[in-house]
Amino acid sequence: GFDYKQQIIQPMYLSREACVDGFLRRPAIESWWSFGNDAQGYKSLQSLGFTPASKNGNRGGWMCPLSRESEVAQTIIGSKLTRTISSHDGITDIYLEGLISKTHVLMLDFPMKDHEPFTVFDSHTVWIQDDSSRISLVIYSSSIGQRTTHIDAKSGRFVIKIEPGSLPIQIRIIVENKDIFHEGADRQQTYYGKIMAEDLWNRPELFALTKGPMRPALAAISEDHQSYSIQAAHKASRRKGARTRRDSGHG
Repeated sequence: GFDYKQQIIQPMYLSREACVDGFLRRPAIESWWSFGNDAQGYKSLQSLGFTPASKNGNRGGWMCPLSRESEVAQTIIGSKLTRTISSHDGITDIYLEGLISKTHVLMLDFPMKDHEPFTVFDSHTVWIQDDSSRISLVIYSSSIGQRTTHIDAKSGRFVIKIEPGSLPIQIRIIVENKDIFHEGADRQQTYYGKIMAEDLWNRPELFALTKGPMRPALAAISEDHQSYSIQAAHKASRRKGARTRRDSGHG
């Protein structure tokens, strides 16, 4: 974080370091649950285990810190949910995919136990904060317009209910020092928090120009489970053609 009064970089109060041993252990302790029936027939939460899955040559085990974009930790939660964790630029990403037939519950326990009430900043971003730190979760889901996830937080624990049909989902963890310098900053995103949130849900638009006759082109590329669209720019081509005719004295 940046100390505006002293104009210096100050150390983080809470660690951003991502560490895994199959489950995430820092910056939060990860656990998975599903709803089942107990001996009396009542609905109860039942713990879900994991199976390591190979990804980029890694088969699970203790990794700390998980810092390179090309290094990921992937496991199978239960039987059909694949969870992948990656970390870069001080954030931790959790990517969920697969087919689930019943509600799954992801719990993330952070060391911040005494904090202000859970805050919903916008449709993508929620956070908890105390006098020195803020922990934000940013959610991106391809299930547009459907309420397929429910999030709450208490005593440092985020509880995320994931319904069937909601996958894939990406969850970004942002840990930062609280801005105590600017007025009203406790109700607004920091510059870092805003950039990291927009990087997740405000996908960049790319344009491709090709030689010869322009035809609509739509391609999808995948990098770290993030899909982008590339469309041929017809308007740019027409503007280029118009400039060429003006430069040559035609039109």
